[in-house]
Amino acid sequence: MDKFIIRKPRAGADTTNKRPAPSAPAPSQKKAKAAGAAWTKAKLVPVAAASYQDQTLEFATLRDGRELLLGAEVWALPPGASAASPAALKSLARVGKLGGDRFAALPGVDAAAVVFGSGFGKEAPRLAICELPSGEELVADVPLPGVAADRSYRGGGFVRRVHAAPRGDGAALLVVTNDRLWSFSVRRGAGGVECALDASVDLAAGPLAKRLGKGELQATALYVGPSDRRFALAGKDGVVHVVPLEAGATAPARSVRMHEPLKKSDKDARVCDLAVWRDGPRGAKMVTVGSDGKLAVCALDDGARLATHAHADDAWHATTSGSGPSKQYRHAAAHNVVVDGNAGVAFTGSQFEPVGHLFDLRSKKSSAKGKELCATPKLAGGAPSKVSIMCAAASAATGLFAYSNSNNGDDATLKFVVPAAAKK
Repeated sequence: MDKFIIRKPRAGADTTNKRPAPSAPAPSQKKAKAAGAAWTKAKLVPVAAASYQDQTLEFATLRDGRELLLGAEVWALPPGASAASPAALKSLARVGKLGGDRFAALPGVDAAAVVFGSGFGKEAPRLAICELPSGEELVADVPLPGVAADRSYRGGGFVRRVHAAPRGDGAALLVVTNDRLWSFSVRRGAGGVECALDASVDLAAGPLAKRLGKGELQATALYVGPSDRRFALAGKDGVVHVVPLEAGATAPARSVRMHEPLKKSDKDARVCDLAVWRDGPRGAKMVTVGSDGKLAVCALDDGARLATHAHADDAWHATTSGSGPSKQYRHAAAHNVVVDGNAGVAFTGSQFEPVGHLFDLRSKKSSAKGKELCATPKLAGGAPSKVSIMCAAASAATGLFAYSNSNNGDDATLKFVVPAAAKK
């Protein structure tokens, strides 16, 4: 196992390995219903000074309990800010800047893995570990041994995505390049932040590459299953492949058909975005949106054993009827999904639609009409050609959602989504 000591802490820095407060237990059906009932109508709270961000948006909880929103800048949420009391968001404070457009907050480490550089032209992307909330670089270039020399946008070494999840006394980190998956363990010890490379999985050649087929992965996520076993969720051609993050992996542990083409005559199906939803004692689930405009849910485990079935457990339309890009498409494709795990509420967005939608994932009703809680107000006068939702985030700690939009004719690139009935 390769190990890299990132940096010794500054004098006076907190080097104790404090963990965040444990997540609240899964809410009862009554509490879950109350959480969903709050979303009868949504309103938007703009962040006027925020810069444009079209790749990643994330909430992060520090070990001292502070809540951050990571975008083009790092924003500190005031104490008490929540979906039930959004008035405090008016005093949102900018406390740092990450400088990269692809990143993942590292739980329990007070840091983020950040990709710098777009990969276009001669600009070679690099992966750095940055302090939160300041954004100060702890390491300028995390080593990826044997990575392809070509880090251009189409090159094998281009860093496409990074994902993180809690694991042990630190975080699991997944780095996705065009031709390989990299699995790291990151923790904050007495000597600084430690980043250990545990395994890498070849996507360009070998049995696994043959099983996945040609072309780039469409969406990815990191899933830590029972017994702390790590997997990459790799979406491609409408199917999510559950790939073990283990050296020598030759096949997915499971492949699940989640989405179909937008219309039957189309040949291509896509998984546009996916999220891991930890539903307490009910186990972990993956939640996806795709080319058919649907929101799909499928169990990953029951808390003890991995699931094995090959089709989604439930799926329903996540875009409005008639929202398609032309008359031949009844629904538009859906491109973004995030989940508030405590409330069991999902937020979805489409680049062909001027609204976002909120769904109650725990609802026993099977139709989209029965599961949808509400939609956000229309953006830019309702013209999807002027503004579209580019990326979104959900906070289980506060119940807040946020999204970044293209800001062509809208008033702010970054907005919080809160219940309209919340206290002012």
